[in-house]
Amino acid sequence: MEKDLIMTFITEEGNKNNVTLKNVKDDITDEEVSNFMDGIINKNILDYKKGDLVKKSSAKLVETKKTEYNLN
Repeated sequence: MEKDLIMTFITEEGNKNNVTLKNVKDDITDEEVSNFMDGIINKNILDYKKGDLVKKSSAKLVETKKTEYNLN
């Protein structure tokens, strides 16, 4: 099962923007997520058309179970 961390930020223009980190570890903590998001904001490492990321909005861990079908 895949586990993806979806982090939502607020841009300087007030828009919401999602950043997804794929295949995160099972035991990631609230503090680790918060610190990681702070690092993204403070280092300004991502470039978006609707402005820099300036504030954390939310974060969630999404688990995806995939089933593949044989169509032959």
